Amino acid sequence: MPVPVPVLVPGFWGTPARVSPLVRRLAARAILAAGVGAVAILLAQSCEDRGGREVTFIVDPRPLREPVRAVRVDVFDRDGARGSAERRYDAGEVPDPVRLRTAPPGSGAEVVIEVELAGRVERVRRPVDAAPGATVKILLGDVTR
Repeated sequence: MPVPVPVLVPGFWGTPARVSPLVRRLAARAILAAGVGAVAILLAQSCEDRGGREVTFIVDPRPLREPVRAVRVDVFDRDGARGSAERRYDAGEVPDPVRLRTAPPGSGAEVVIEVELAGRVERVRRPVDAAPGATVKILLGDVTR
């Protein structure tokens, strides 16, 4: 018995319509622009979401009565180090606050601050419980904060 072979019937689906090259270029550019726009929107949303979840630590050494040479800030929790920042100051320079942005620390978090003063290094440890998106300000030399 012979095996049936499918045969394409010309014009069954109709003949394709001719599209002008100008219309093709315009359609391709529109599709490309839509894709670029979608990627830009996704990136912007991703950056906004990430910025809202991070915790910002601001350590201000200005209240100290001595010249500050350097400040180092480390954030730890039970899982380990979350982040660190270090700032060195030239002689006579007014120390600016040190900023550190990290992922929200878990339970048992601690901020360790090392301040290099003239001839010695002071270490300050502070427990911290910060919600995502929070800003934690620490004034050095101020026992109330």
